[in-house]
Amino acid sequence: MTAAHVKAAFDQAEPFTPETPRPLPRPFPPPDSFPVEALGDVLGSVAQGIQDKTQAPLAICAQSVLAAATLAVQGYADVQLPTGQTRPASNFFV
Repeated sequence: MTAAHVKAAFDQAEPFTPETPRPLPRPFPPPDSFPVEALGDVLGSVAQGIQDKTQAPLAICAQSVLAAATLAVQGYADVQLPTGQTRPASNFFV
């Protein structure tokens, strides 16, 4: 590529116009609602009851119920993996 080719490419290029700055925190779409019906009658109603009393988001209440249920059964049940190995039933919640 010669200098003439580079100059011709620059001459044919559209002028650069920078866009205006955008704010860093952009609006997020609303989150999907937590599928509390997937917890069943017992755990779902407990999560709903916690939410009614505390007014916390339903997803946080359901996570608390899942964590408590996992802790309650952890000593009584193990999971058998497809490889044949047995591991304790556990979940990790943050």
